[in-house]
Amino acid sequence: MSFAYVSDFTTYHHFFIRRWGGMYDLLLREQMASNSDASKGKPQILNDSTLKNAFNGIFSGFFRMHLQKYTDITKTRFAGHIKNDEGLKPIDELYKQLNVSEDSIESNSEAKLSKQQRELNALIKEHHEEWVAFLKTAQDFLITTLRANNITVVESEIAEFKLVETRQALRDRLTELKLDPFSETAVLTVRDYLYHKTIVSIRNTFYRQQQPEEISQMKKHLKNLKSTFSQIITDEEALLTAQRTAMATLSLKETA
Repeated sequence: MSFAYVSDFTTYHHFFIRRWGGMYDLLLREQMASNSDASKGKPQILNDSTLKNAFNGIFSGFFRMHLQKYTDITKTRFAGHIKNDEGLKPIDELYKQLNVSEDSIESNSEAKLSKQQRELNALIKEHHEEWVAFLKTAQDFLITTLRANNITVVESEIAEFKLVETRQALRDRLTELKLDPFSETAVLTVRDYLYHKTIVSIRNTFYRQQQPEEISQMKKHLKNLKSTFSQIITDEEALLTAQRTAMATLSLKETA
């Protein structure tokens, strides 16, 4: 599971994100949750920081996969309109740029595409809830494993560990604590995110217990967590695969 870092969001990206209310509203809620209390409740528009966090952060696979499906449905619908409407023939060049096959246009009627879109609108909510639940389960799994390995995290440290940070906020905190931050162009998985949150938690525990914050000691504890992180990777890939399969089977049959 590997994605290239998205540094710039073009008009093309913004068009599809803004057009799909299901994704736009979800991203806007995440932006409002990550902003200061002073800005909450005020009308907002999505900024590039929010988009970078979403498409390069812990749920990047979810956001990319669902936006691609929406884009495919929208492009197929538009290509069908151009092909079947004589009045739209002058924009034949745009039709070619859409790069939608004739087979796809022929096999996807307007009724079928509309049904796919309705199902996708429901799926994005359902799938996002699954990712939120997966993150919580992985967090609890790690806390249990930390304690089993004699890392005595207290309630305040658990609360901090479970506080969901943006990708950039976590990187800034690692830098501030003089811990190795991930690359500026790294695309985080849930495993990557929790790995770095765990490093911060171990460091905070050492600090509270007035233990020397030796890198060698931290690496020893992280080594003991190797199987835990491997399991998180396996479960994360399984969730992505299950959701990808669900979207691939949207409205395989025509509506009656």
